Amino acid sequence: MPMSRVQTTQATTHRTALLLTLVLFVVLSLLSFWLNLDSYQSQKRNFLHYSASQEQSSLDSSLRALSLHALTIYKSSLLKDSVFRLMAKAHHGTETEKTPLRQNLYQRLLPTYKLLSADYLRQLHFHLPGSISFLRFHRPSMHGDDLSPFRHSINYVNDTLRPISGFEEGRIFNGLRHVFPIMYQSEFVGTVEISFAMDALFNSISHNHAEYFNLLLKKSHIEKKVRPDERDNYQPSEVSDQFLVDKRLHFSQTGKDQSVIPSSFHQEAPKRLSDQIMTRLHARVSAQFAQQQGPDLSQPRIHHMVISLDQEDYLIHYLPLYDIAGQFVGYIVNHQRNQELAQMRQDFWKHLLTNQVLLLLLSWLGYFYLRKLVRRQKQLAWQARTDSLTGVYNRTGFKRLLYDSIAQARVERSPLSVIFFDLDHFKQINDEHGHLLGDQVLKHTSDLISDGLTRKDIIARWGGEEFAILLPDTRRIDAYKVAERLRQTLAADRSFPFDVTASFGVHCLQEDDTIETFMQKADGLLYQAKNRGRNCVVVSKED
Repeated sequence: MPMSRVQTTQATTHRTALLLTLVLFVVLSLLSFWLNLDSYQSQKRNFLHYSASQEQSSLDSSLRALSLHALTIYKSSLLKDSVFRLMAKAHHGTETEKTPLRQNLYQRLLPTYKLLSADYLRQLHFHLPGSISFLRFHRPSMHGDDLSPFRHSINYVNDTLRPISGFEEGRIFNGLRHVFPIMYQSEFVGTVEISFAMDALFNSISHNHAEYFNLLLKKSHIEKKVRPDERDNYQPSEVSDQFLVDKRLHFSQTGKDQSVIPSSFHQEAPKRLSDQIMTRLHARVSAQFAQQQGPDLSQPRIHHMVISLDQEDYLIHYLPLYDIAGQFVGYIVNHQRNQELAQMRQDFWKHLLTNQVLLLLLSWLGYFYLRKLVRRQKQLAWQARTDSLTGVYNRTGFKRLLYDSIAQARVERSPLSVIFFDLDHFKQINDEHGHLLGDQVLKHTSDLISDGLTRKDIIARWGGEEFAILLPDTRRIDAYKVAERLRQTLAADRSFPFDVTASFGVHCLQEDDTIETFMQKADGLLYQAKNRGRNCVVVSKED
């Protein structure tokens, strides 16, 4: 039996609604996925940047703490008349006289050096003016060598007589060096260096989570600074052949060389990533760099990587390292196990699943809504063309009618005029009386002007406090009269405790006018009215 017309219409409506519902569900699902993914990626980026900045802040704070520690050691253990007097005698003495003075200084400070060595002190080194080594406590037999070609820190103190702190590579060891001037009776007689191993810094900035630190140094810098017979302390890095790794730091963190680890370290050792984990991490990092997927370490800035192993995330930060001279020399690399990233992924999938369930429910409800959508199409189309506040046409609806009116005027060779008007000092009304009253002014103005127009005339809110009026079959002079009458009506209205006036621009369609120039000319005339003092009408001249 053939279906009736009503049944056919209902079936068509059903299929249309079902199709629209399916399309809506797919589109919203894709949008939901994209928004959740974008949110997750943004959250991840923000977390990585925050984590890196936290690491950098921890690094900076630890460097300041070590500088303060070095200053305390200098003032409490070295800033003594007996020590400085020995350096003064050494400065003025012969080579023969320097030997017993060196031995005397060594015996005086050896207990202090041993005590401090248990707290990451790497070097206690005295120098004579001119950056000449006088006494290395870690190698007392090695002295008299000129350090000026290699040690910017000592040269700086010699030149300025001011202390300096920072990372510096030496002929044998690198370290966080703190060099102080030695003044005896107002005479500069030398310098003293208090140097900490990098382990002191790493131990200071360690967190509660398992982690591992590397010191990644530029190969060219090591070859320039370190003695050839001491370069065995470095090995090629896994990320680039342009960088080297300090093997001593690797031993101190894994416990393979307990002799370099202070006793205090054994008592409360920070959590460390195991050798097995680090070997696998290094392999993954090396593979990513080989595939050019790692950060560009030639650019000295904070970099980070995320490596996943056995469903766990490991966050790797590369913090740029500069020496005392301000030269970029490598990176402090922090590897840490991280749980926040895994939690972010879990939240991402939970939110996505929740959204899909809600979308299914929404689509089911949407199906019933879409069945009514066709019935309301005309109503919605009308709403799309009108301004919600004033009830007159909006710019979109006005442009559609403008296009038809210009086409009709061309065919019928009839006149067509347009009026642009703008409320004067409307911003002042909003500022002094509030936006709610400002909206009432707009609504009342629209009603007042509409009452002064004919049924064929079209008024629209062009934008903000600016309105447009289309006058079909109206010549320039008649349009001017309409505008002047409307201006006077508005100026005479006393509906508000303040004056409401407007400036008007009037233009009549010319043969060479396009839609754009037709409106632009009227708009330009409006602004001429504004410039003439407002509350007036400016009309275009006849060709």
